[in-house]
Amino acid sequence: MRLPCKDFRASWGRFFGLLFEAVVGSCIACAVLLPSALAILGNYRVNERIWGDEWLFYNEPSRVIRVIQTFFMPSDAPARPNLFKSEQAKWSSVGGYFPLFGMLGVITFVRAHRRHWAVRVSLFCAVCAFVPILNSMFYTFNASYYARWFFMPILILALMTAVALDDEKADFAPAVKLSAAALAIFAAISLIPEKEDGKLSFFTFPHDIIYFCIQLAVAVIFLVYAAFLLRRRKRGLEFGWLSVVSTALASIICILSVVVYGAVTPKDAREYIDSAIYGRDGVFESVSEDNFFRADISENCDNYPMLWGLPSMRCFQSVVSTSIMEFYDNIGIQRDVASRPDISHYTLRGLLSVKYFYREIKEGYSLEEMQAGVSPPSSSESKDKKFELEAAEVDITKYLTGFEYVGSNDYFEIYENKFFVPMGFTYDSYVSASTAEDMSDSSREKLLIQALVLDDEQIEKYADIIDRLPNEQAVKMSKSDYERSCREKQQHCADSFTYDSHGFTSEIDLGEPRLVFFSVPYSDGWTAEVNGKPVDVEKVSYGFMAVRGETGANRIVFRYRTPGLRTGAFISLGSVLILAAYLLIMRFVDRRRREPVLRHCYDYQTLQKVTASEVYTRSFIKDNNTK
Repeated sequence: MRLPCKDFRASWGRFFGLLFEAVVGSCIACAVLLPSALAILGNYRVNERIWGDEWLFYNEPSRVIRVIQTFFMPSDAPARPNLFKSEQAKWSSVGGYFPLFGMLGVITFVRAHRRHWAVRVSLFCAVCAFVPILNSMFYTFNASYYARWFFMPILILALMTAVALDDEKADFAPAVKLSAAALAIFAAISLIPEKEDGKLSFFTFPHDIIYFCIQLAVAVIFLVYAAFLLRRRKRGLEFGWLSVVSTALASIICILSVVVYGAVTPKDAREYIDSAIYGRDGVFESVSEDNFFRADISENCDNYPMLWGLPSMRCFQSVVSTSIMEFYDNIGIQRDVASRPDISHYTLRGLLSVKYFYREIKEGYSLEEMQAGVSPPSSSESKDKKFELEAAEVDITKYLTGFEYVGSNDYFEIYENKFFVPMGFTYDSYVSASTAEDMSDSSREKLLIQALVLDDEQIEKYADIIDRLPNEQAVKMSKSDYERSCREKQQHCADSFTYDSHGFTSEIDLGEPRLVFFSVPYSDGWTAEVNGKPVDVEKVSYGFMAVRGETGANRIVFRYRTPGLRTGAFISLGSVLILAAYLLIMRFVDRRRREPVLRHCYDYQTLQKVTASEVYTRSFIKDNNTK
């Protein structure tokens, strides 16, 4: 889109030179890029696509107008869409509002320079933002909606705003009127009544009417003040330094309006610091290199255990091993950006070696109050859209079999798993992957504590040491069966399990050869030795690892090497050498040229006494004359 512009000169030589530099630059980063790509390419979210009318229309009709709104008003707090609600694009980074000047400079520039390359690029980006298939091409045509590519056109809009503000002949009046009309429209939309349970309700269209009023007031005040500044400039009064300082203050106000009200209050921040950051002092038992176990925690406290130094089965971490994604998918639990199996999935706590559950203390929901029969504030145990059990609002001992109350701290009640199974245990039975596929998600989940799920090749390979689970046991599993399975695993588990930054070591005594299971996500980077001899690492039970142990004492050592790291490092090193050779060659070529290689000109005159284009051009003329 810049090819027709006079200040943009292109040739095949320059094009292929730029292409070569881009490829070499990417290859230099392969030490990081290659392992990262290998880590996420197996993630099902990468391979999800949109089809049919999803190419042309968003499944949320309000998405287009929400995009328009975010260019005229301060953006909503992340994960909290306000005026136009959204369940699928909460973290999509939709936003484009410029503090203080908003769209004033952009509209003014478009009116004055309709054929400018920046206008063409901006209009193209606007079409892309409104058409799903075009929007998705900025993130490899993935089905998940993101608007983070807006950062690129926003820079172009900033350029347009700067040029407009630097043009003393620019007329901002139409832009002020159009921006005021847009704010009036959004204000009117907020007044649309809603009908709930047969009753009309007003001022409920925005999710939070007070926060919307704050956003609208900020946008209106900035618009009025910007119009005042532009009027001063038109009258020849001071404008430059005043607009810079005002823009900086407006940026701070926009950030505070999101953080202080939209994201968190000072009281919430204090509670978070005390419970999460300083909460390590209230941990019931600490994990060490020779004392490994996992913890679990209430829904709204996903990553607290990370801050406490506790491995956790619940976490908000979008980039994880593809084996974790595969595991949760096969047992019917959604795993997108977080692992959040609710407490109805009690068998997972035994399978994943969970020893403690930290239950958030909520007023009216203490264990003593619930066991005493005191009615909690809410009569519903399942409040969210998925109807999952919220651990902070129920007596978890009724759902998490084997967990018993052992104490509390200022923010959490602590429950210990009496059926805790340490890392590294054996199975007597297996179920074929084809048999497990015919089961329901719930049955398949409960099966995993009873038997390993093996493919046909593994069944044939280990037929001498493991038997098929009878069909009648595979179909159904009660809580008493779960307890019995955990007790059996406790009797046939590793004597020790230690870990370091390179892997882990386990020691186990076996009466006969068995497959030893570890609930560690499988990856091609893992290798294992048993008593010093290399063994095959098997991917079992939809994403975990197992190795063969022999009769007697077994010292099992797992080591991990990041797939692609060594190869990526060699590519990076080779690319650095290629780049060095390229720079030497180009330096020799440049010396033979009489004119400077780089040229640039500006298509407008600034308000400064000495134009930037003149300074830029003179620098090259001076360098050329010196040579």
